[in-house]
Amino acid sequence: MLPKEYILEDGQIYYRKKPLYKQALFWTTVVGGALTMILGFVSLFLFIALMGTQAYEEIAGNDYSNFGSYDSSTDLSSYSEYELGQVVPIENKVNFTVQSIKVDKTLSLIDQTYAQALVVKLVVDNQSDEAFYFDEYYFSAIDRAGINHYYLDLKTYDVNLVEKLEPGSKEEVTLIFAVDQEEGYALTYNDFVWYSSVENRL
Repeated sequence: MLPKEYILEDGQIYYRKKPLYKQALFWTTVVGGALTMILGFVSLFLFIALMGTQAYEEIAGNDYSNFGSYDSSTDLSSYSEYELGQVVPIENKVNFTVQSIKVDKTLSLIDQTYAQALVVKLVVDNQSDEAFYFDEYYFSAIDRAGINHYYLDLKTYDVNLVEKLEPGSKEEVTLIFAVDQEEGYALTYNDFVWYSSVENRL
């Protein structure tokens, strides 16, 4: 026999108390709490994803137009300027001599999205007592206005590029940049700069 919902005793009405899991308020509270947690996690995930996307666009999307170049103004007037053929002390008795910066339209580039090759020839002279490790990625080609930056084309690696110069050794290096047609170019290395105009062609 099922128990009654209430008991009459001494003229008083007593209702039987339902177990907690049989009460409607219990289940609405559980469901509401679960939905709140799910919505909270979804909102947090969407917020993190949005912030990550915005950060990526600010760092990469706005500046880089493609793999080979990007647009970002550089004040070349703050760089130390040197002439072609001038011996430039770089560090601890290591000298660079940029011999030429010339456009070569006959050279086939690996990156076909650019109109021409900018060929840089330089001499690296290590007169120190320690080995010097040459890093070609410290070099960058820029238009004379300091706006368009260009990077090395893979054509540079058709020959074995020097990586380590022993004390007292000297090496000739050729760097090839994939560039658009500009009024002139600048070659930078750290805070050093060398200039050449577009009329200098091979």
